Amino acid sequence: PTSLVLNSEMFSHYKSNTTLKCLVGITPWGAVSFVSNLYSGCISDKHITEVLGILDLLSEEDGVMADKGFPLADILATKGCSLVIPHFLAAKGQFSAEENSQNAEITNVRVHVEQAIRRVKEFHI
Repeated sequence: PTSLVLNSEMFSHYKSNTTLKCLVGITPWGAVSFVSNLYSGCISDKHITEVLGILDLLSEEDGVMADKGFPLADILATKGCSLVIPHFLAAKGQFSAEENSQNAEITNVRVHVEQAIRRVKEFHI
């Protein structure tokens, strides 16, 4: 945008560009179950999630898969749900065999999630 105010509202530090964001829900079978309205790039993912009220649709013991930077573990814990994200490679230098196995499982599912998100973008769902 040519307006400095609008440009600053739409700027995402994570993407280093002006962006619009939306929250996309994908079922375990890969179907798109939810697409939010668009928000400016400077709004936090956590704020979008809280404002939409989508957390009210979760049942106890549900698992929510998200990117590493999606800070929802505390909110999900209050609902009895878990956050499924890949393990971080900390200062230890390498993953354990169990962490490696879990990361592989998460990655296999993430492929389907990324494909669904691509369809939302391409077909303007």
